[in-house]
Amino acid sequence: MKLAIAIALLVLSLARPSATSGQPACSCAGDCNQDCTVTEDELADSIAAIFSPSALGACPAADSDGDAQVTAADIAAIQQGRIEPQAPCMRPPTPTPTPTATATPPATATFTPTLSPTRTPTQTAVPTPASRWISLPPLPTERQEVAVAHLDGLIYVIGGFDAGVRESAVVEAYDIAAEEWIDIAPLPEPGHHMGAAAVGGFVYAVGGWRNGFRPFDDVYRYDPDLDRWDEVAPLPEPRGAMAVAAADGRIHAVAGGIASAVRDHTAYLPEEDRWIELRDYPIAREHIAVATVDGVLYVVGGRSPITASAYRWDHPAGEWIALPPMITGRAGHAAAALAGRLVTFGGEGNRGRPGGIFPQVEFFDPAAGRWTRLDDMAAPRHGIGAVTVGDRIYVPGGADVQGFGTVPTHDALEIDF
Repeated sequence: MKLAIAIALLVLSLARPSATSGQPACSCAGDCNQDCTVTEDELADSIAAIFSPSALGACPAADSDGDAQVTAADIAAIQQGRIEPQAPCMRPPTPTPTPTATATPPATATFTPTLSPTRTPTQTAVPTPASRWISLPPLPTERQEVAVAHLDGLIYVIGGFDAGVRESAVVEAYDIAAEEWIDIAPLPEPGHHMGAAAVGGFVYAVGGWRNGFRPFDDVYRYDPDLDRWDEVAPLPEPRGAMAVAAADGRIHAVAGGIASAVRDHTAYLPEEDRWIELRDYPIAREHIAVATVDGVLYVVGGRSPITASAYRWDHPAGEWIALPPMITGRAGHAAAALAGRLVTFGGEGNRGRPGGIFPQVEFFDPAAGRWTRLDDMAAPRHGIGAVTVGDRIYVPGGADVQGFGTVPTHDALEIDF
């Protein structure tokens, strides 16, 4: 069987189009057509080859280590190349002609006034709050790229990728009072990179990706009294890896990815079961984080490329307001509100740390208009969601390495504001 696959790969490699004259062929993992980029469709084809070896013929580049099979390690290598493009994935720059030297005109003397020194105002030191991570019962079905929401004392963990890099329809809820996990009716269809929010006594799962990394527009509403998911009005356009949160009685879906990052901003009106279009997010980003602080929507970070940008939504004016950027730019991170502050943590794309995960925890104080770094996460992860209940931010699941690496970790953050 391996011999047959190897022969097929050889034939396909000979049949692949050559690079443009003067440009070397790209050799980055997952670049099926050798155009020096890896699209979401190419990533989806690569993932399909995990479950169907015959699908490898459609994209030999999915086999990053050349062992005639596609594994989670191969997909992680492809993800790494998408997050931080490496040299083999980039075309060499076009040489620029050397400019012709020109005569330099004689210098003209200018008068520079002498300025009196100004006094630097004394900065008042602001103490950094103490924080701690609390270990909690682990997630029964370890998953990453999950959607997380809170309703009536239960923390819902929805869909995602399981440990076998399989799309999941599993939904489990953590009962805070009982300190235990309970099973919830599964989603009608599996999905990952979804968004979730709770409004009006229901939990909503919004959009996402399935069949690899292909976006869908399905929106499901969970009725806790009936333990049942029902379809409601779909997103205007399929999207995944977006920012989803409830604010001003609506569910906002901001930016995210289709074939590339988009700026779309739409809101779901539960009482009318319809979506409306609002002002686009200022920049196209996916794998972004969102939280509602004192009724105001905040969206931060994301990629491509990775950014530290932060904005808040001015609902009365219908505008996005730029804020000071995060201290640490990242993607695949989480955000939550605590004591009137916006708290961000985790994420992937960290080139300075083995595993590529960001351990940083930072909070933004809207009253002071500044970011402050706290102690790092006890268990750094990405592909996570977060919700605040009482004086804790709960963070279930995720992955502890960039790409794929699910863990059952479930912990909570307390900050002494």
